[in-house]
Amino acid sequence: LNTVDLCPVGALIGKDFLYQARVWFLEKSETICPSCSRGCNITVSSIKGNIKRLEPRLNMEINQYWMCDDGRLNYKYVNSDRRLTKVKGAASSEEAVRAIHTAIGKYGPGRVAMVISTWQTLEEMYLLRKLAERHRIGAVGVITLERGERKTFKSGFAIAADKTPNRRGAELIFGNGPTLGDMGKVAEG
Repeated sequence: LNTVDLCPVGALIGKDFLYQARVWFLEKSETICPSCSRGCNITVSSIKGNIKRLEPRLNMEINQYWMCDDGRLNYKYVNSDRRLTKVKGAASSEEAVRAIHTAIGKYGPGRVAMVISTWQTLEEMYLLRKLAERHRIGAVGVITLERGERKTFKSGFAIAADKTPNRRGAELIFGNGPTLGDMGKVAEG
């Protein structure tokens, strides 16, 4: 789909955007692509909050002029009927802390583990680390999504195998801690 960006007269249009909107009616927002941990700079084009397309935004250090097709097409889930929009489980942070206290009281601080996702924001990960330190949580496991292999092109542009936005952030915040498999050993302890 990068060929669409190369067309000097705008005659090439991706099928997903064809007949969706007039470009002059689009609201544009600059952001970062959430499709992998590369952090490509993108522009989100929408109408009344409904995303119509994602396009690369120039950043010579990160993505140059490009973005991968997976990132470009990864917007349909936002308005999907299958998307989770309500929180399940603890309704408040106070209830979550009470649940941690209950588990620590029942099993002991060295036998309670925490699982984080690399889809979480860096701020959420930082707060979870502080929570784990304060309550002496035995282990923190990381859930991530690797799909395929890392692809590197002649220009040096690379597409990561990890398809979550904050894996590198999780490594910086939590270090190279235990895997989910290692966490089972903590529970068996």
